[in-house]
Amino acid sequence: MKLLKKMKNKHIITLLFCLFGTATIFAQFEKYQYMRPIENVKETWHELELPDDIYGKLNRQYADLRILNLTPEKDTLEVPYLLNLNAETITKDAIPFEQLNQTQNANSYFFTFEMKNKKAINQILLNFQNENFDWKIALEGSQNQKEWFTVLEDYRLVSFKNRRTNYSFTELNFPNAQYTFFRLKIPASEAPKLIKASIYQYNSVPGKFRQVENLPTTITDDKNEKETVLEIILPEVLPVFELTLPVKTDYDFYRKILIQELSDSTVTANGTQYYYKTIHRDVLSSLEKKEFKFKATRTQRLKVTIENKDNQPLEFGNPSIKSAVYSLTARFNEKGDFQLLYGNERALKPQYDLAQFASTIPEKLPLLTLGKETKRAMKTPDVVEPIFANPIWLWVIMGVIILLLGGFTFKMMTSEKMK
Repeated sequence: MKLLKKMKNKHIITLLFCLFGTATIFAQFEKYQYMRPIENVKETWHELELPDDIYGKLNRQYADLRILNLTPEKDTLEVPYLLNLNAETITKDAIPFEQLNQTQNANSYFFTFEMKNKKAINQILLNFQNENFDWKIALEGSQNQKEWFTVLEDYRLVSFKNRRTNYSFTELNFPNAQYTFFRLKIPASEAPKLIKASIYQYNSVPGKFRQVENLPTTITDDKNEKETVLEIILPEVLPVFELTLPVKTDYDFYRKILIQELSDSTVTANGTQYYYKTIHRDVLSSLEKKEFKFKATRTQRLKVTIENKDNQPLEFGNPSIKSAVYSLTARFNEKGDFQLLYGNERALKPQYDLAQFASTIPEKLPLLTLGKETKRAMKTPDVVEPIFANPIWLWVIMGVIILLLGGFTFKMMTSEKMK
């Protein structure tokens, strides 16, 4: 009988612990504002791409993403995951070469390079001692230095340096070319003084991204500050990593450019005041691409300032941006009902063992889909009304004070009469 009683007590204690544990798990996630069901979980490993409308609800560190599993046994388990930024992959392999000679004729200067292997190249970086020049060069390739083939023609190299400006563009980019010899031809009145040349095989594998074009833009030409300001509005908060500014102007230009993201705003009597922080500084030039890359930053508003100095303002087309695509690689060990929770500004980044074994994850994973977002009911603390908020208490207190003062006055008057 005693043994049976002990067993019953043991089961009750175990049940209480289970109930307490479940309650603790739910309490742990009660501050997450949003929830979405995860659909079509059929394998152990899956990938889940974050939709565009989720970024504005995550904290700045992406630390508040949680996958929960309500198992058939009514247990609540946390599913481990890895957060991935599907970024562009860039490789740049230096190609060994030897500069053979430097020659000239009446109109041009020639620099010949011999490749030390049979790899194709597509980029040459040049560094000249000359400070101010504007050359239209040609690049040729040959297998025997007898028959030459055009790789680049009328390709422009520029450098100008003065008290206010120091700019050069001496980078040759071209489709893959595989020759034993390359010859650089520079028509110039002054001898080019080549300090260094570097030859590369440059490869870029695009990551996953979403292109957003024809963005609403307000353009202001400030004559007093001698600058043009573009304010660009995105459809929602997105992790932007590239901005393209189409320029319609057909003459040569060189302008310093400042790119900023919205950091805060204040509503005033004169309207909304926006505050920005700098994310990128660069040069907007007629010689280079009008694409500006920077570290992915989440924003819904960009401000671009172009320094015109005494030049005529440029004419712009509609800007476009590239938005990064983040995804979760998750391991589903159990069956159950899976939910994605997010929206907790104070959440810390989770620590999963999965991060130590990333090499064991399969390369190709089935893609999951998310259901409709639900805003969770958040518990609000009970507000206790201050006792003095009720006017009756104020009258009572004033009455007590009046009685006390009256009592003291009466006592003093009585004392005086007795004297």
